[in-house]
Amino acid sequence: LYLPARCHITISMKLILLLNDFKFGSARLGHIELKSLRGNTSTLPVPGCVLHSPAGLQPHLTPDMSDIIINLPKISSVPLPSVVGSVEVLSQYSEGYHTFSSMNKDQLLYLTQEDPVHPTPPGYNFNKGISVWNSAGRVKLTPDEYMKIMTSYEPDWFNCLSDGDVTSSSSKKRVQKSVSRSLDFLDRCLQLREQSTVLCNSAVLAVIQGGSDQEERIRSAKETSSSDVSGFVLDGFHSAVISDHKLKIDLIKCVIEYLPESRPRIMQGYFDPGEVIDMIECGVDLFDTSYAQHCTELGAALDFQFDMSDVIISSNPADAHTTPHYYTLISDNIYKMDLSALVNSCHCYTCKHYTKSYIHHLLDTKEMLASVLLMVHNVHHYLQFFSAVRQGLEDGSINQLKHLITTQHCDRPSQQQQQIS
Repeated sequence: LYLPARCHITISMKLILLLNDFKFGSARLGHIELKSLRGNTSTLPVPGCVLHSPAGLQPHLTPDMSDIIINLPKISSVPLPSVVGSVEVLSQYSEGYHTFSSMNKDQLLYLTQEDPVHPTPPGYNFNKGISVWNSAGRVKLTPDEYMKIMTSYEPDWFNCLSDGDVTSSSSKKRVQKSVSRSLDFLDRCLQLREQSTVLCNSAVLAVIQGGSDQEERIRSAKETSSSDVSGFVLDGFHSAVISDHKLKIDLIKCVIEYLPESRPRIMQGYFDPGEVIDMIECGVDLFDTSYAQHCTELGAALDFQFDMSDVIISSNPADAHTTPHYYTLISDNIYKMDLSALVNSCHCYTCKHYTKSYIHHLLDTKEMLASVLLMVHNVHHYLQFFSAVRQGLEDGSINQLKHLITTQHCDRPSQQQQQIS
């Protein structure tokens, strides 16, 4: 087995990316070395995930249930809407959100502006800032107010403020305004960070905007790429803005062409495995686990295949035109008496101890345990998928894995048919 030499590139005092010279499009293989504000060090595999953790916790899971999932990422992505209501308390607490929320001491805190599972209502941003929504309603934030919040929360990583209030129906003028505002917000955030004794050791990430407009995407990438930041976040690629998959991939390729190779690229939003593997081929490094939450809240279990050791790759051309199968809705009555595990080959806690029939019963009776068990399985399955992608990049089987992921199908009802029923 030939493994190419690694290139050691220093991004900042916070992030180090080790890149393997492997060619699967523009995919990168390696890891990011993480260093927290508390002095802890760990690594994050690339391609990989950050842990989607509203308010510092995985959705539907208590800390002890989270701990039974193996190989969890050592960085938690905390959406600002989930914690913005604690601003006044945190400003007086003076020890940061990590300590306030009793997060694991080895876990890094990454504060993001948006919640990928619960989109921000459109039309409420303004010239000098953006709007964040929580259970109490709308919170208006300027760059100065946003950076005060970052100072109170003391994140290890944080996104600069940006105006991502763009939909598929937004005019070109609105998209241009989104990019211009985001660039202005970035400059102000970086200026305030330089003046801060608290945030000077935090890794700051710039956000690329531009909606579905290629010209504006390129402008955003070009002007942002010269900024003194630790990495880049690709925002606005979810289906509410860009529903056409080919256009989405073409835009990602355009954006990444203008970004420095020495810094990580993070995709914001939840995406199915087929989209993820195409984005990895484009050069995206990190995603988050919010897709697992999305499936859990559908009452679904991820069961797509990625184990190349016991799969026969279909050579039927018709399979390339079928809708890939990624999850199964366990609420469907066909699973009422099914005593098999969610995935027979899965080694997660849920699949070792519970059956489809039992989880179907929990969903039918609206028991909270249903979401707990599904979330444990879905996060485990999603993380194992990324492990399979890294293995495929390392041993050269990535093209076969991509074919398997994007063409697999089954005899069960399609996801669309299950949702209708």
